[in-house]
Amino acid sequence: MPKDEAARTAASPGAPAVDHRGRSLIVSGNPSSEKLDLAADYFDRKDAGEGWAAQLARFSQPIIEAAGDNPVAIQNAMTLGALLWNVAIADEDPDVALADAMRGLSLSDEEAAALRSLAARMIKRHRQMFPELHEERRGRRASTRVTNGAS
Repeated sequence: MPKDEAARTAASPGAPAVDHRGRSLIVSGNPSSEKLDLAADYFDRKDAGEGWAAQLARFSQPIIEAAGDNPVAIQNAMTLGALLWNVAIADEDPDVALADAMRGLSLSDEEAAALRSLAARMIKRHRQMFPELHEERRGRRASTRVTNGAS
């Protein structure tokens, strides 16, 4: 929206802005072309109605569709979709993040196995749908390891 574009360009007086793919982007440091592409892609999707909530809904669609027409089941499916989104983007290993999330649930062995299977499929789906999020996290984890190793 025009007001969002104006807010982006007026975000910080004196903040450097670059024109990239027809967009004025406020930057800090010296971002690579790849980072600028990611930012431009994000704003393109956002402007097309694909902000975070729309991405989450699209990601969760298979779970929501499986819920049928039951409003409570749909609400639970949306909650499960958000949980699996968070597991997929966690900075830690997805299996560890899922185990942490499951710790407070009272699940039978069969239910836990079904949830782990669903989580594996949804994490794979997330990586296919949003590869840029996983590349960014992989890069951050690698730089953290290097920083931690150098300390």
